Amino acid sequence: MTKLLAFVITVSLAAAPAFCAAPSIAAQGVKNAASYADPQLPNGSIAQGSIFNVFGSNMGPTAIAYAPSLPLPTTLSGTSITVTITGSVNQCFMVYTSAGQVAAILPSTTPVGTGTISVSYNGTPSPTAPITVVKTSFGIFAINQQGTAQAVIQDGNYNFNSGAFAFQPAETVVLWGTGLGAINGSDANTPPSGNLPGITVTVTVGGQNAPVTYAGRSGYAGDDQVAFTIPAGVTGCFVPLYVSVSAGGAAAVSSNFTTIAV
Repeated sequence: MTKLLAFVITVSLAAAPAFCAAPSIAAQGVKNAASYADPQLPNGSIAQGSIFNVFGSNMGPTAIAYAPSLPLPTTLSGTSITVTITGSVNQCFMVYTSAGQVAAILPSTTPVGTGTISVSYNGTPSPTAPITVVKTSFGIFAINQQGTAQAVIQDGNYNFNSGAFAFQPAETVVLWGTGLGAINGSDANTPPSGNLPGITVTVTVGGQNAPVTYAGRSGYAGDDQVAFTIPAGVTGCFVPLYVSVSAGGAAAVSSNFTTIAV
């Protein structure tokens, strides 16, 4: 499961020396780790308990460093991330760190609302950047690791969907993402299994509703799975696919738009 997480969230990182400059967060640099949605868009907010990326400079070591095991630490190779919402200071759980890009899990206990985020490296904090925390804001992992085109989806035998390995109508498959919402318990450890309570999840494939059979955490912290049945009459190498999620009766927010081969 750890190898799969690394596959779906790791991107190519340009090696850049950190020197002694203070860390800095890029403009619009806080993004859902799966969708990379623009933070100014409705699906660009960061959900409680989700994995997110921060882009910037001098935020960590030149060579990428991964958290070696659970529980995830709040400081990794000198890097830590703090999110402050209405006076509540929350230390995020580190997934990986490097000079130009870091990844972490926002604690499920973080209050919703607008606030600030700061990245510290070797004790030096960055200037703060804005962040909006919401109950749910789902992103689908994509094969290109940019949040577009072919989604990361597996069949019952753990085969990945692709143009060379299309799935069939009426087949139940599992897509990977992050941002379904908060869990009960620490996000640093193996999460509880089962459907997340209090949310409504809809999967749309080729314009048709796809029945959802599971929507909750995978076996790894912050990483979500949505199992659905491909509707009849859907066919094509690049069938549009997206997920909509609502929490507590609020309006549904759609994920990034990806594709599936059927």
